[in-house]
Amino acid sequence: MPHDGAEIRGEVYDVPLDRLRDQFLPNESPELELGVIELEDGTASLAMLLRQTERIPGKYEDITGYGGWRSYRDEVPPASAKSSARDRGR
Repeated sequence: MPHDGAEIRGEVYDVPLDRLRDQFLPNESPELELGVIELEDGTASLAMLLRQTERIPGKYEDITGYGGWRSYRDEVPPASAKSSARDRGR
C-alpha cells in the first residue's frame, strides 16, 4: 500500500457497518471522509481521513508532531483547540 503521510498513533474499533453508516458517519465533520489506511502490522483498516480537497497547507493545524489526536488533545489547552476550530470556519 503506498504511503503518502506520516505514522501516527490511532485507535482501532470494531464497529458494525450499519452503526458506522447510521450513527458515526452522519456526525463526522464535512472535511473528513471514510478511507482506507495501513496499520503497523500491514493490514488495512477503514479510517476517517481529511478529504483531498481540504489538504491545503496552513488550512488546518498539523498535529503529526504530537503523534496522534489524543496526544494533541492532552497537550493543547481546550481554548486553543476551540480557537483552531473557529479559525477553520466551524
